[in-house]
Order: sequence, then structure tokens, then C-alpha cells
Amino acid sequence: METKGERIINLEPTTRHEGHAKLVLHVDEEGIVERAYYLSTTMVRSFESLTLGRTYEFTPRASMRICGLCPVSHAEASCQAIEDAFGLEVPPDALILREILGLASKMQDHALHQFLILNDLVDNDNIKKEAIERIQELRRIGQKMKDIIGGEAIHPSNYSVGGFNTNISQRAAASLYRLVRKYEKNAHLQKDLIIESVEKKLENLPNNIGVSNSSILATHMTYGDRKEINLEAIREVIPSRFYGKDEEGRSTNTMIPLYYGETVETGPRARFIKFKRFSGDSALYINVARAREMLVMVYRAEELLDQLDVNGKTKPDHITVKAGEGIGVYEAPRGTLIHMAKIDHNGIMRDYRIISPTTWNIPTIGKTIEGSPHEYAEVIMRSYDPCLDCATHCIIVKDIDGKIIERRYM
Repeated sequence: METKGERIINLEPTTRHEGHAKLVLHVDEEGIVERAYYLSTTMVRSFESLTLGRTYEFTPRASMRICGLCPVSHAEASCQAIEDAFGLEVPPDALILREILGLASKMQDHALHQFLILNDLVDNDNIKKEAIERIQELRRIGQKMKDIIGGEAIHPSNYSVGGFNTNISQRAAASLYRLVRKYEKNAHLQKDLIIESVEKKLENLPNNIGVSNSSILATHMTYGDRKEINLEAIREVIPSRFYGKDEEGRSTNTMIPLYYGETVETGPRARFIKFKRFSGDSALYINVARAREMLVMVYRAEELLDQLDVNGKTKPDHITVKAGEGIGVYEAPRGTLIHMAKIDHNGIMRDYRIISPTTWNIPTIGKTIEGSPHEYAEVIMRSYDPCLDCATHCIIVKDIDGKIIERRYM
């Protein structure tokens, strides 16, 4: 409810991210945000429901089509969940290929995000032009690596439950190594640019801009580890239970996931805080962590390529189908991605659930904006690189006049 001296600013749609969303800002007389709500206005596409009643092989294929930015992340988490349900062991060289493919996906995705935030951080047109040329080269390299390993960059057909359909050739491995080394040089330049630009930006902004007090969630620096997360500690609640009666947050099209009863931040900064002792309280430092992470991925890819046996086995000889429940956990570009599967003895999917990174981050984004000048609300929001298509889990039913008669959360 609006109070004396307070005004409400609606930013709709928010820009330079995947999907549709809006910001509702309650601003005081000095232009400082007192309350902020980041709301998904994207409609559900119900990919989880598509998997029900179908064989387990269909699930990774459907899951990777949730998002054109993160098909590798969803394929990985999906395959993991099914393999966990079956008690299936993936061959070591298949795990190496999967991790390299995931690194290539993040190498491309992180570079794309740097393009989206360039105007937020850099004012000089000449520096922007040089940065865009580097970014496009970084993206080309990431996509080429995905082509080589996955068979296709967008929805990699080489993925399969149990591992990979085929290994790569020695020549392909050599090409990957050259591509990684080529990526390294430009990633160093981009890291320096982002760090310098963020520090310069913060020198001219209030000290408390985009400060987050949220807990963090991260399971692994470069891959994902289901042992590092407690499923029993996760609760997803509908917005009307999380937000008060008159709060705009109740209208978001996402569930609100809680970990040990709290909202969390997940993504590059969370990974760096947990595994690298990173410091930087402003949300703008998420961009620094992301830029640094690009080099972490380069060196990890080089290490994995040295370990890969191109003649090694990449899938089991036989998959034993049995009833079971499984979980897949992967550190996607935007944070911790979880897929949960329940399969019957015929290999038919009976239940399927996904918690995507942006689902975790949506309530955190709103809280992080509070206390900052409203002009920087979108700059703070974009630092999280939200992807609303993956996060949305709400169906809105309207009558013939367009009046909402039901909001059904899935």
C-alpha cells in the first residue's frame, strides 16, 4: 500500500535478459527504493508435464528445449536425475566430455551476458566497440566447442542417458585445445575491462548500492554435486504464502524456493564465495565473479582435455531400467539447477520437477535492489543475468472477458 511521501514506479518490461518480467519499486522522497519486487510475467510452457507418461529417453530431449541459452545445463541435470534413479554409472570419459561441453556452454553464455551489460558499465564508445568484437569472438569459440563435442550447439544430440553417444576424435580434441587457448587471451582482456569498469562505476555511486544479505547456494565450482545439497531442506511455496496480502510480489508467475527456510543467491558470485573466498557486497560484483569464472572454465577445460582418452568408452553396454527416484544437480551459468525424476519399472516418467537458478534468484533480486537509488534497479537486476523462461511455473486461467479466475502453480 502506498504511504505518504512514497511513490510506486513500474518498470515493464525489464530489458536485456531472457523472458518477460517487470519491476515494481516503492520509492521514498529521495528516490531510494524502500521495497522492490521483481516479477515474472512470462507464461508457463509446462515442459515438465510433457515428460509425464513418456519413456525416460524423451525427458532429456524435452528438458534441453526449455531454453536456447542453457540446453546443455538442462540435458545434464536431466540425464543425471534418470541415471541416479536407475543407479547407473557413467563412464569416466563420458563425464569428462559432459563437463567440457558444460564449460563451453558457460563460456559462450557468460560472454553474451557481458554484451547485455556493456552499456551499464562502459561509457566510452571506442572501448565498447573493441569489447563487442572480443565478445563475439568468445561466443563463436564457445559455440564451436559445443558443435564439436555435442554434435549441435543449441540442442546437443550427442547427449544420452548413461553418457555420450560417441567419443570425439584425436583431431577434434586438438581443435578444442586450440580453441580454448584462443579463448583465454580475450577472456583475460574482458576480465580486466569488467573489473576496471565495475570499480570505476562504484566510485561514483552510493556505498550501499545493490547490497545483498542473502545466503548463498552453490554445489561445485565447474560442474555440480548432488551430495552438496540437502533436498529435505528445500521448500517451494506459492507467492501468496511468501508475500503479504497487499504486496505486489503475490502476482509473480514463479514459485518461491526456500533453502532451510530462507531465500538464497545462486550463480557466479555464490560459487566464488563458497569455493574462492570471494568478497564484494554490491550486486555489481556478480559481474566481476562471472568474468573471473570465464578463466576458471578455460583452465578447467585444458585440464580435462589432458585427461580425456578419445578411445575411451562413453556409454554403458546395457541400461537396466527399474523403478526409482533420482536427482540431477548442475551449476548452470546462472546458478544451481535441480532436476528431480520419478520413474516406474517400465521406464515411464511418473513425476518430474525442476528448480532453475533464476527461480532461486527472483526474490533475492528484489531484496538486493532495496536501499538503492531507483535509477539503478535494472542495472542491479541485470547483474544476476535472469532467465525467466526457465523459472516460470504458473498457469493463469482467464474468463472470456480476460478476468483472471485462477492462478495455478506447478
